[in-house]
Amino acid sequence: GRLMALETVSISGCDWANQQAFSQCCKTARMMWYAATEPSDWTYLVDDDAYVFTDHLQKTLCMKYSPATSVALGEPACVAKEGFDCQGFCGGGGVGFSRQGLRKLVEDRTLEQFIEEFMLICKSCDHWDDLSMAVLARRRGLLVEKLRGIRPFKQKPEEKLLHATDGSLPLVWHYIRGKEMVAVHHVHKMLGETLTWRCAMSDV
Repeated sequence: GRLMALETVSISGCDWANQQAFSQCCKTARMMWYAATEPSDWTYLVDDDAYVFTDHLQKTLCMKYSPATSVALGEPACVAKEGFDCQGFCGGGGVGFSRQGLRKLVEDRTLEQFIEEFMLICKSCDHWDDLSMAVLARRRGLLVEKLRGIRPFKQKPEEKLLHATDGSLPLVWHYIRGKEMVAVHHVHKMLGETLTWRCAMSDV
């Protein structure tokens, strides 16, 4: 079928001690800060090797959650190291923020102030930006919750078949690359897409 070209926005990293891990943390901080300036109901950050069932994700966010609540969603089951409060998201399944949650996360900080704060957390969390997002979210008083239907870890073929046909709603599958991305998309089409929904929540 015909492919649609989506508008893309480039977000640069930071020359932070010339370390790639720190650059990714800085890029994530920039994305969150800029996203907080937009009027979107939801912001969902995800890797480029993940297949997103966009209709399923939209339906789940609109039906089960409100953008007016302060919430961060993902798979909050990963830990950087013992003895430090670095339990957070397993980023392969993506991380979602409600509109109000993202605003509360950034508050009135400038871009530079927000990056500096996030980088300090990231340094303490072994440079994992996904863990750092959850740590900061908890500090700001956001609800950090599990989003059912995301699969941040690699699945065996039989697991994919099970998760696609067990009656649950798959949202995000990580480690989907190349031809497999096309194959999963065809499975999605064959199984039928859900109706898409528009969140009709008032601004707070």
